Amino acid sequence: MQPESGQPSIPRDEAQAGVTVRFADCFSISDEYEDSVDLCIVDPPYGGILAAEWDVACYDEVAQFLQIVLKKGATAYVWGGVGTHAHRPFFEWLATVEHDTSLHIHNVITGARSARTARRTTTCSPGKSAR
Repeated sequence: MQPESGQPSIPRDEAQAGVTVRFADCFSISDEYEDSVDLCIVDPPYGGILAAEWDVACYDEVAQFLQIVLKKGATAYVWGGVGTHAHRPFFEWLATVEHDTSLHIHNVITGARSARTARRTTTCSPGKSAR
């Protein structure tokens, strides 16, 4: 549904059967959810993979957010782009996230969208608190 202005509408928060879905900038709401999230699904910008002004890598900020909001033993699915030769910010983040944070990679899922592009998903969960 689009408002009369032609701008896409942003869904409101939805709650049903004890589950709340928030549609918000995750960085602006992280303090509201400290150590309280069981599952977080994140699809951040890929980091210069797309020719778009907003496509700036923020994987370190995503990791910081996940460490704040996830309960111990919770799960996060983090989407990331494959990148291009010598420019793979998602893979660079994967190579360091366990060393630099309390997050642990449990699985990396690979799926091709076409012969030329692919999408990666990583499952992370917090270990010992980094705070």
